[in-house]
Amino acid sequence: MYEGASRSLRILADHSRAVTFMLADGIRPGNEGRGYVLRRLIRRAIMHGHLLGISEPFMRRYAEAVIDIMGEHYHELVDQRALVIKFLESEEE
Repeated sequence: MYEGASRSLRILADHSRAVTFMLADGIRPGNEGRGYVLRRLIRRAIMHGHLLGISEPFMRRYAEAVIDIMGEHYHELVDQRALVIKFLESEEE
């Protein structure tokens, strides 16, 4: 691992939570406003994953972990699981 690995891991955790909640709340990746912020968070998380040596798509697994951990208290995450996964997979391609 590289020297900033701890920072990248924290960024991955934080951005994964934020992105999962944003998608579950109905925000979609776009080129302006909230959609732009969402897209930037996804891309930054992917970049830090690559810095850590992750070469295959991984955001789906992170989002599923967020949903599994927080879904008991935030039911909209569980209800929107399929959409969250769909949008993350399409953005990561």
